[in-house]
Amino acid sequence: MIRLLMHFMGDGSIYPLVGSTKPSAYNNQNTDLRKQFISDLSVLFGDVSLCAREDLSSQTRAHVNVAKWITYVVAHFYPDARFGQSRSRLPRILFSLPRELKIEAIRALADDDGSVQELCIRFVSGSCTLLQDIRRLILQLVHQDDKSSELEKKTSERSLSSVRKQGNWYRLDLGFRMFEWYRRNMGFSHPEKTQEIEFRLEAANRTRELDALARDRLTLRELLRGRRTALEIARAHYIREEYVHGSLRYLSTLLE
Repeated sequence: MIRLLMHFMGDGSIYPLVGSTKPSAYNNQNTDLRKQFISDLSVLFGDVSLCAREDLSSQTRAHVNVAKWITYVVAHFYPDARFGQSRSRLPRILFSLPRELKIEAIRALADDDGSVQELCIRFVSGSCTLLQDIRRLILQLVHQDDKSSELEKKTSERSLSSVRKQGNWYRLDLGFRMFEWYRRNMGFSHPEKTQEIEFRLEAANRTRELDALARDRLTLRELLRGRRTALEIARAHYIREEYVHGSLRYLSTLLE
């Protein structure tokens, strides 16, 4: 139920049982996650009537329509939870649930609204309150982690940003120093995001093994082979993009 709850706050939608003709739905574009969503519904509610649209034209997003009575049950089960792009918030009971369920909640939202950047894992939402709740939940997990030293816990706490407004959205960033902790404790169910965090960690380790001259030579060699972007070079050799950008800037000064 926790995973369904978080998906409805992420790439899902819950519309009122009365007064709205819009169907509730789950819109994550990863096929595996949509199948997992349908499986979770079937486990909890049996053979429910669903419309799962997997093969659509490029003009329509793949999605799973959900019968309104199901979303009514989910919302009724967590009466103090809130849903909607700018209104979402976690139910209070979630903060007192076992560690495993807290982890499941964060992972589910990260699969929908999280992304792996070069230097942070970023949650983006229209709801400032939801991200503040997620931040509080992550801090709980950091302090409850028996495998982390006090120094590591303080480092993680400093690496967790406050919730910041960005245009019409809000964002919460987990700095790079939290990558290993996040992978060890939560990770992703989303296969592409799993690959991305593995790449970022490997790239950081690889970058540390190369000095500046070695990176400059590697970058020049790749340019001569026809690679054009810093991202292409970084991914080809598992090094961080910012260091490739540095090498490109240095090489450009030699041509002036």
